[in-house]
Amino acid sequence: MLDHADILVCPSEFVRADLVDNFGVEPARTRIVPYAVAPSWFDIAPRPQRGRVLFAGTADLRKGIHIFGQASQMLMKAGDHYEFRVAGEVSPRIRARPEVGALTFLGRVPRDKVHIEFQRADVLVLPSLVEGSAGVTYEALAAGVPTVTTRAAGSVVRHGTDGLIVEEGSPLALAEAIAKIVSDRALRDRMSLSARDHARTFSWERYRQRLVTAVLGERAAGSFSSDEDVHDS
Repeated sequence: MLDHADILVCPSEFVRADLVDNFGVEPARTRIVPYAVAPSWFDIAPRPQRGRVLFAGTADLRKGIHIFGQASQMLMKAGDHYEFRVAGEVSPRIRARPEVGALTFLGRVPRDKVHIEFQRADVLVLPSLVEGSAGVTYEALAAGVPTVTTRAAGSVVRHGTDGLIVEEGSPLALAEAIAKIVSDRALRDRMSLSARDHARTFSWERYRQRLVTAVLGERAAGSFSSDEDVHDS
């Protein structure tokens, strides 16, 4: 597949770096096209509860649930009030791990109910060890939830603007980032506003434009100006 493809469309710089560094793909053959976020996420009216930290997605080791668990224990020992919620499928094996004892596992949350979790979240965390470009981070931005994640999550979160990017596999870095946002309410408010503004650049319309440009090039893509033209192509 890699040998025969003319263009390799990557959702993030992390994916492109993997192709270049580990599979010998020439950078010139790659294009970065971030994903899009559904408009419904912008309809959420934020009502954050101070100290409520949300992890959304399958609670497995690849997404760093054990890192989140260790960070939660550090924060609990620090004495401040936190609530750690996990919305997503989780196996009995993960539930039994000693480091996740402070986490509240909600299980799989229906789409119409998960919006409430984002509405009330103070911070979203996704300490992934490897990912393409986590859709949940786009959703958090659109919902106005500051996000703490890793470079390996392939997210579009801007460090220090919409949230914080921390080192992969570091519970301490994750705990410190969570504490920084929760304790500094002015910072959190600024990040929340910036997150929503940034998320608007990842509409389905912008995704379509980026994808057509990636495949056809700037000049050729300009001729596909209508919805009908793009769909037909």
